[in-house]
Amino acid sequence: SPEDWEGLVKTIRKKGIDERIFVEAGLIKPRDGGGGCYDALRNRLIFPIQDQIGRVIAFGGRKIKEEDEPKYLNSPETRLFNKSATLYGLNHAAKAIQQKHTAIITEGYTDTIACHQAGVSNAVATLGTALTREHAVVLRRLCDRVVLLFDGDEAGQRAADRAVPIFFAEPLDVRICALNRFTAAKDPDELLKQEDGREVFERALAASADILEYRFARLRSRLAGAGVAALSRAIDEEIAQYVEWGLGEVAPVRQTLIVKQLAALAGVDEDTVRRAIPRGRGGPRRLPQAASAMEAKPTDMDSTSMDAPSGDSLESTLARVRSMGLSASEHVLGCVLVDGELWSALPHDHGHELIAPRAYGLSLMSRLAEVVDEIAMGGDSPGLSHVLDVVEDLGVKALATALHQRIERETEASRERLRRHFNECVRQASRDIAMGASNLRTANDGPTSEERELLAMIEVQRRAHAELGADRRKMPRPS
Repeated sequence: SPEDWEGLVKTIRKKGIDERIFVEAGLIKPRDGGGGCYDALRNRLIFPIQDQIGRVIAFGGRKIKEEDEPKYLNSPETRLFNKSATLYGLNHAAKAIQQKHTAIITEGYTDTIACHQAGVSNAVATLGTALTREHAVVLRRLCDRVVLLFDGDEAGQRAADRAVPIFFAEPLDVRICALNRFTAAKDPDELLKQEDGREVFERALAASADILEYRFARLRSRLAGAGVAALSRAIDEEIAQYVEWGLGEVAPVRQTLIVKQLAALAGVDEDTVRRAIPRGRGGPRRLPQAASAMEAKPTDMDSTSMDAPSGDSLESTLARVRSMGLSASEHVLGCVLVDGELWSALPHDHGHELIAPRAYGLSLMSRLAEVVDEIAMGGDSPGLSHVLDVVEDLGVKALATALHQRIERETEASRERLRRHFNECVRQASRDIAMGASNLRTANDGPTSEERELLAMIEVQRRAHAELGADRRKMPRPS
């Protein structure tokens, strides 16, 4: 894009195109106080961002001048574009990723393009963001091995540290590849343009380290020469962290390897480490100097943050989410956390009432529903990653994560099964509302005007389903 505040705006006007289309796409923005629009991605390299089947769903801009910030700018999120679940280049790389059972994650657009030009066709990139659990779900459907490719600088190491909790409990072999150990080239783009660049690149990939080995190496370096107290505290903290990430759900072989590494670091036998790992999936018990924030008792922090007004504690709510005790409307809320786009798939006549905060009374679930509602009403996708970004209440964060995991397990991370589960739960929740309204009336009381309106809308929806079947593509959409 040109170094002009109105380069694209002038072109749009010259061609007589409706500016609103480009505003919605995030390519131009209205000026504060009126006065027309200006280019959002001025003086940047523009990259079309496509979904897995090749449809352009957004645009990304990489800075040209060193002093410009940030390095990457993307279109705003829309119903089509969820930045936290999109991987650049996946439409070109998906087939190769499946064939090689491996995905290579680079640090940016140009690195991914350079890889494909050099024949490394299973490379993709995040959109200027850290990896998310939604990215992990996308990848595990395609492969069983992920290589995180970094230039080796401090920023890359920080990104690797952030990736550990994302992939820890996933059924994926995740490895770290630091190019600076094999080349002076500053990035894959520069390396792959060299005469022997592809050979050096493949050598670096072959020497990639398991993500936990990478973490253990950093931990060993940090604990070198540490005393007994510091060593014990560090191991306790590490165990508590792993439990919070899902150690209890990790495959037995991988769990055994983790225990071996921790035992070797601490200089104790494996049984000692195992005894420090709590049983079950309810989160870590308090370990010496290593309690996680997710496990803290209400007395350890502001009670208004962790206790629901009704006395519905975090512990009891999480236990119910992990068992079979969820209502249909809670299942619907969980489906929206897994795929924020499902918010717009709710029946437009009464669907949002199914997961309105008041549907859950005074509880943690109500707080979570309120956050989801606020995000969606603000025009953003109310998926888990966005909820965790905006909410500060640790109890709501824990509940959102647990509910997301519950739905993911039930639908086996299948988009098709998620949609089917969502539609079934919407129908059941609608029936529950109708039945509840009926039961609340006494023999002498007729329905209120609100109840009559809701029942009428539900009946319209029921008839539409009966006539058109489960295929929502036949259903009229909101204008």
